[in-house]
Amino acid sequence: MRSVQRPRHSPDGKRIATKTFEGEVEVMPTARERKTAMASKGSWSTAGKAQALRLCMLVVFVLTLGLGSLFASDQKTIVLVGAGSSVPVPLYKHWADDFNHSHSNIQLQYMPLGTTEGIKQIANNVSDFGAGEVLLSPEERSSSNLVELPTALIGIVPIFNLPGQQELKFSGELLAEIYLGEVKMWNDPRIAKLNPGASLPNMAITVVYRPAGKGSNFVFTYFLSHASPKFRDRIGRTPSPKWPVG
Repeated sequence: MRSVQRPRHSPDGKRIATKTFEGEVEVMPTARERKTAMASKGSWSTAGKAQALRLCMLVVFVLTLGLGSLFASDQKTIVLVGAGSSVPVPLYKHWADDFNHSHSNIQLQYMPLGTTEGIKQIANNVSDFGAGEVLLSPEERSSSNLVELPTALIGIVPIFNLPGQQELKFSGELLAEIYLGEVKMWNDPRIAKLNPGASLPNMAITVVYRPAGKGSNFVFTYFLSHASPKFRDRIGRTPSPKWPVG
């Protein structure tokens, strides 16, 4: 998973930006709004057991280099705003709280808008840094002068809700078949084979997934594409998969 943050300004006038992901936070003013309002302070403002796989990817920190200053020369407090994935919000909030406490003249804020939107914001100079799980293409890096840096490691765990069952095993191939709509019932022989002795009801599986544009979609489809050539050919790796079911 990657995080997208807004570009910061160094003493020589260069702007440094970064990228991140998602979480529950207090929404803060955008860069353009701060140019006008020149805000002086800012703040930042998930369940069940999972028995499947764990996927890990680096959270990438994206840097943007450029000239100019977003703040007037008499501005005493600089507010740096990031946007992107919601996944690293708790971590970023902890970092921001510590940083803001130690630096009264520079304050950090982060908005969980999603990976895709975070990339758009940093590429268009709307945010100071961004975060996300999706790696930038060479074209994105060169056209917007962006640099990626790893900042965190995340885990993505598929979860299930089946009355009477607290533990079930799923392989990557089985998960791919479920998300392709080929395994439709809980008592499907392919599920029973991996879970001998489990009481599996003759009940339809309801597939749930995240909205389009999320970096966690990219990580999950990346794994499923690796586990299943059929999934790779039909859906592939993408933050906005076109799921055939759910």
